[in-house]
Amino acid sequence: MTTSAGSSQSDLQHLISDHPFINITRKYETKIDELKHHSAGNGPPRRKFLRLRKLWTWLITDSWTLEYVGILLAVAALASIGIILGLYYERPSTERKHSINLNMLLSTLELILKGATVFTVGSCLGQSKWI
Repeated sequence: MTTSAGSSQSDLQHLISDHPFINITRKYETKIDELKHHSAGNGPPRRKFLRLRKLWTWLITDSWTLEYVGILLAVAALASIGIILGLYYERPSTERKHSINLNMLLSTLELILKGATVFTVGSCLGQSKWI
């Protein structure tokens, strides 16, 4: 009688292990264990690191993200030049008591503007050969 109970118990375990709900539950248990491992300070799993690396590589090489950043930087530098010139319009230079000279500040902003513009235009011209 114990053998039939033992065999029926193994048949029951076999049926339970094949049930899809049990497999899903085991899958979530492994995910929970993975999160516990990550929260214990053991670092992120390798798969997530590779996914982030692939996303970062795509953003840098295969998308227009850097060109958009270049355009935004150029617009910000141009707006800064306009604001600074508007603030210091018709003011004597003795009134400014900053250690940075106005010409130096405008030259730096102009250099940023020029560099961002050249980068963006160069990237666009480089892509024009594919059109």
